[in-house]
Amino acid sequence: MRFLKIAAVLMVLYLILSLLVSCKTVKKSISEKENTSESVRIEYREKIVKVPVTVFVEVPVENVSTVTKDSTSHLETSFAVSDASMVWIDGVPFLRHDLKNKAQKIEKTDTANVVEKEKVVWKTRRVTYTKTEIREKVLPLWQKVLMWSGTLFYILIIGLFLVILIRKLRR
Repeated sequence: MRFLKIAAVLMVLYLILSLLVSCKTVKKSISEKENTSESVRIEYREKIVKVPVTVFVEVPVENVSTVTKDSTSHLETSFAVSDASMVWIDGVPFLRHDLKNKAQKIEKTDTANVVEKEKVVWKTRRVTYTKTEIREKVLPLWQKVLMWSGTLFYILIIGLFLVILIRKLRR
């Protein structure tokens, strides 16, 4: 009977210790890192713009002259008309001269290239956050079989111990 008590105590201690150190699945930690980066990009642009400009046009110099036997004369350039004639006033001869500009427009339009400078600034910020997740590791089939066989072994040992204990107590 004393042997039975010692065996029962040792069996209970063995079961308690083996349950404390029994198998369990490993937890696996999955994490993503946090990354923050900022960047500034400066771009200088130059654009050529044609701007209308007022231009002063120099009138070309023209010299025209004539000599006639007649008492009248007519001269013409590209910008003016001139008429001259002799006029008698009170028996005295006078030279009469008329100068008229022609009705025209001298228009000269020109464009000048002007460089416009522009500064463009781009600011970008990239942020990546850390995400940590803990998952149980998926065991391969052979480890699952070992775990189930260990559990079955414990059940058989407890059953066997109970059968032996019941037989000894009935005697």
